[in-house]
Order: sequence, then structure tokens, then C-alpha cells
Amino acid sequence: MQNLNQYYQSIIQYDLINKFFYTNSFGFSKISGVILIFLITFQNIKQLINMLCVLELICFQKVKIKLYNKYNSKVKIKKGTIIGCQVNLNLLNKNIFLLNLIHTNTLITVLLNNYYNKLNYYNLLLKLDLNFFFKNFYSNYFFFKNLPKLTVNVIIKTNNVFELFFLLQAYKFKLKIK
Repeated sequence: MQNLNQYYQSIIQYDLINKFFYTNSFGFSKISGVILIFLITFQNIKQLINMLCVLELICFQKVKIKLYNKYNSKVKIKKGTIIGCQVNLNLLNKNIFLLNLIHTNTLITVLLNNYYNKLNYYNLLLKLDLNFFFKNFYSNYFFFKNLPKLTVNVIIKTNNVFELFFLLQAYKFKLKIK
């Protein structure tokens, strides 16, 4: 699997055509986006700076700081409080990240969350440890030790759940269904 786009166009699309019925070519199932998120547990500027640096090291893109939008009296979070940082991966970085995820044989627990019923987008939430990316650095540097797990949100456009599982198996992901 040298190039993920080429693999999708030459193998996965033909498998989808043979397995499922499509009326047009725009209805194919595909991975439409990957979002990397670090959520902060308590207000610590050092931890936030570490998270921003790690996300930029992983994907070489500009990182956005996530702020809480509304006041919540139950949890006592004020509006404008920093709750983490996130990156929406572009096409090249998305393919590189997914290729690394496939080659490391990481077990993916599938929690189905259909968040747009009419548009048929499915959300896969993954919690990854950082030694997935930094095998050499993780044991040596204090910089990586106190970071939380990386939350990966994979957005997949499919027509139904059967196509979703077929697409994930065609990409050779190691799946565990909950």
C-alpha cells in the first residue's frame, strides 16, 4: 500500500462496485476527514504548549486552540476557557496518518456514532497513546510523558453500516466492534 489514494481508486472502489449497488460515481464510501484532538484536563499552560508542539510535530500543520463556547454552571466552566487543541488534517497528511495507523496494526475499537443522519456520515473515535508516533522519543524525554491520549476522529461517508465495515476491512484496519 504505497499510496493510499491510488489504493483507494484502483482496488477499494472496484470492490465497492462489485459488492454494493451505486447509481452514480459520487456515492462511493470514503474517508472524508481526520481530526486530531488533545483535551486538557486542568488549566496548565505548560501542558497546552506541549500539546501544541506535539500536534505540529505529528502533522506539520497549524494547530487551533479549542475554547469552551458557553457558560456551564453544572461543570463550572466559563465561556472562553481553553479545553484543548485540534488539527483538521489535509489530504496529504490524512493519507500519511492513516497509512501509519494501518502499518502499526493498531486495534481500532469501533463505536458507531451516526451524527448526520441525512448525509450518512459516520464518526469513529480512537484514543491513541503517543508512543504510536514517537517510539524513540517517548521513553527518553520528559516532554512527552505527561501528555494525555490523543483523540482521533475519523469521519467516513457511507450509505449504510455494511459499507462502513466493508470499507474499514478493505483498508486492512484491525477492528473490534462494540
